[in-house]
Amino acid sequence: MVITARSKQEINLLPKSEFEKSSIGRLLDWALTVGRYIVIFTEFVVIVCFLSRFKLDKDLERINKQIKEQQSIIISFEELENNVRYTQDRLKAIKTASDKNKKLAFLIQELTKIIPLDVIFTDLAVDQTKIQISGRALSNNGLNTFLVQLKNNKSFSKINLTQISSQGKTNPSFVFSIEANLE
Repeated sequence: MVITARSKQEINLLPKSEFEKSSIGRLLDWALTVGRYIVIFTEFVVIVCFLSRFKLDKDLERINKQIKEQQSIIISFEELENNVRYTQDRLKAIKTASDKNKKLAFLIQELTKIIPLDVIFTDLAVDQTKIQISGRALSNNGLNTFLVQLKNNKSFSKINLTQISSQGKTNPSFVFSIEANLE
C-alpha cells in the first residue's frame, strides 16, 4: 500500500463576496488588519506609561525630599555666612585704615626728615591726594629751607604757599600755610 501526500487545500465555508475581491475591499481588509496591530501597540505604550508613572512619582518624591533636606542645611548656615561676610567687611575696613595709617606714618616720617628746627607746625591735614600744613617759622631762612626740602622730596608735588604773614618787629616769626599734592 502506497501513501501519497496530498496537497493541503483550504476549506472556506464562507465564500468571498465580490466586494472582498475588489481592490477597495482588499485595501479595507489590509487597513483593518494593520489597524488592529496599531491599536494593540498603542495600548501597550499606554500600559507602559501608566506603570512607569509609579516609578517617576517615587523618584519625584525622593528628589523633593532631598531638596527640602538641603534647603534646611543651607538655612542653618545662613547665620554663619552672615558672620563671615560681616568679618570680611570688618577686615577690609581694618586693612583700609591700616593702609591709611601706614601712608600717614610715612608722610610724617618724611616731614620730620626735612623740617628745620625753627619751623613749627600748628595744623596738619592729610587726605588721599593732598596735604595741608599750617605753622610758624622763626626765621626767613627756616621757612625757605623747609620749602626747598619739600620741593626736593619725591613724596610731594605741586607745592603751593597759600598764606604767609609776618608777626611784625616785636615777633620776627612768619605764619604760613602750604598745600602740596601727594605722590
